[in-house]
Amino acid sequence: MPDLQGFGPALLEGTWMTIRLSLAAVSVGLLFGLLGASAKVSNNVFARGLGGFYTSVVRGIPETVWVLMIYFGTVSAFNALGAYFGYPRFSLSPFVAGTLALALCFGAYATEVFRGALLAIPTGQKEAGLALGLSNWRIFYRITLPQLWRVALPGLGNLYLILLKDTALVSLITLDEIMRKAQAAANSTKEPFTFYLLGRHFGDAAAGWPGCADWSFCGDPLGIGARLSALVYPRLTLQLHLLFSRHAATAAAVSGLLRYFAVSGGP
Repeated sequence: MPDLQGFGPALLEGTWMTIRLSLAAVSVGLLFGLLGASAKVSNNVFARGLGGFYTSVVRGIPETVWVLMIYFGTVSAFNALGAYFGYPRFSLSPFVAGTLALALCFGAYATEVFRGALLAIPTGQKEAGLALGLSNWRIFYRITLPQLWRVALPGLGNLYLILLKDTALVSLITLDEIMRKAQAAANSTKEPFTFYLLGRHFGDAAAGWPGCADWSFCGDPLGIGARLSALVYPRLTLQLHLLFSRHAATAAAVSGLLRYFAVSGGP
């Protein structure tokens, strides 16, 4: 096992923060996405315009700007609101601000995924529900929503992986997620490759999404990262493979290492 020089608990703490932040942002972002998609397919002109404005503006501004704007840009407004209710130092915590910023961006992209899924459901099913006397809410809840997830889930899986990478942006507002912890450990020990590699694998494990069974869904379609890791740190790659054995490219790299060790007699 690599010598973490006492930074193991810090890396685990950063991983837990990444998991909490990503799950909170996804939960809120899915709500934003459903509301935005419902607005964009609505018969109301104002609702369609509002949904289009939301997706166009949010997707046109970088996520970093949203993180900084929501955290620092709301300080004066929340201080004034808190002073009115007797809490002069009231403000958003870094976790809440980061969750809102990431959820806002996730929801803008999820809106288009949900909109496509809604359009893929035949309109005759809604008409049949109306003919049976069901309300619009019951039609959405009992007929549309179960089919919506089946169509939208692959796209939402990709958006979740993008969101997981974007969690590193919250380090700008002093939130200690996994990559910030890895950076602090690398700067202290002068071993950046070890800790950034661990940060990457811990981040992949934090994804916990079926799409990560293949590295092509995790931003490494050729498995270059896994093979480079196996070449530079063979022992570390073997140990990580025992923890994260779902990665196909890591498995291929480990298989090559085992064949090499069988011929050479050991690492």
